Amino acid sequence: MFPRKPSGQGVNTLGILSATTARFQQQQQGGSPAASIPPTPNSTFSLSFPSTPAAEQGFSFTAEELKSIEAPATPSEGYTRSQALDDLPAIRHALHTFLRGQMSESEKYCNDRDPQKERMYMTAGLGLIQMLKGLLSFEPVDIEHALESVRHASLIASQHRRPSTLTTRISSLVISENSGVGWIKGMTPVERHAELVYSECLLEKAVLGIVSSGDWITFIREFLNIRSATNTYRTLEEFIHLADKEAVARGEGPIDTSIDRDFRSGVALGVG
Repeated sequence: MFPRKPSGQGVNTLGILSATTARFQQQQQGGSPAASIPPTPNSTFSLSFPSTPAAEQGFSFTAEELKSIEAPATPSEGYTRSQALDDLPAIRHALHTFLRGQMSESEKYCNDRDPQKERMYMTAGLGLIQMLKGLLSFEPVDIEHALESVRHASLIASQHRRPSTLTTRISSLVISENSGVGWIKGMTPVERHAELVYSECLLEKAVLGIVSSGDWITFIREFLNIRSATNTYRTLEEFIHLADKEAVARGEGPIDTSIDRDFRSGVALGVG
């Protein structure tokens, strides 16, 4: 599920998940944290991308760097879709807060930064937290609340996606530039991130739908959503591979530096 990291010492991902799960369960019961994550000054968290030139130069953060990430300044009013990627440092801060076992603080941060629930990455982060809450507690109320959050995040992500008209849909059947990798290449960075976030929301919504319903019709519908999200992840991966090859051909390799590492790591996580 997580991108592979080089051999040697590293942040224990399974340990982090175990600690955060125990922390959440204790918070639900009103007790103190049952587990904590000990500091490991010499450890690193590394993102690498198998089967691509980027695998040769992973993006690494030391544990001290992860601990020192501070919350970005509160954004000014008047959000526009072109500013969606400005929230990447904020959602990264929320992620690291979450991985340190501070789940409630991470959720509060997402709510406080986006009170109007209109920012793509903040709504996506909040939806993920609510999904984990629902799956850990398995309470019908929590699962329904998680479904509402994920559906809203999916709606916000779809509003940031590249518009698809009837003409482009018909032309995509005969012109490769209007479908698959060609379609992705014509997107802005925000629209590519929106495709990534939308696929993540589809997966989350599918899992919650299967858990909350359990009937065969829902299972088949959500299975089709999972298939759609998986195909999108594969297309995004093909786009990254092609962009890296073209960068090498231009002598700018081994990777296309115009593709940010947050997008790369999200695609790598989705592909598995």
